[in-house]
Amino acid sequence: MINVTLKIDDDVANWARVFAAKRNVSLSRLLSEMLRDRMAREDEYQLAMKSYLARAPSELGEVVG
Repeated sequence: MINVTLKIDDDVANWARVFAAKRNVSLSRLLSEMLRDRMAREDEYQLAMKSYLARAPSELGEVVG
């Protein structure tokens, strides 16, 4: 792991601290998990888009099934 310094608005930092405390995790852990979740969703989206774009084109109005 690496250390990262972030500059965020005070209201965002305060909200994040409370959000992490309610889940009994550190702010660092919370941000790491949020970014990991975002990364996974992005990977899933990219795979879905690649699969969609690999499909053969179809005529408008044609039922594909």
